[in-house]
Amino acid sequence: MKLHHTQPSTRVLIIEANKDVFHTLKEVLSTEGFNVLPQVESGEMALRKVGLYQPNLVLINCELPGQMDGAQTASLLLST
Repeated sequence: MKLHHTQPSTRVLIIEANKDVFHTLKEVLSTEGFNVLPQVESGEMALRKVGLYQPNLVLINCELPGQMDGAQTASLLLST
């Protein structure tokens, strides 16, 4: 049973270092009609990729590896 109808162009960027978590989220979202973009594993990578992927929705894990956590990454993404 579908939760809601999404447009085929709805692009979702998941910023998640854990491959198992990413693949689980991707499976659920894809089943619901979302276009899940390739995995992004860190805040630094997200800042480089968001312009390329131009997502409609971004899901971020609060605990990311690297220099920036999820909150810092979200703040920087919102300011761009």
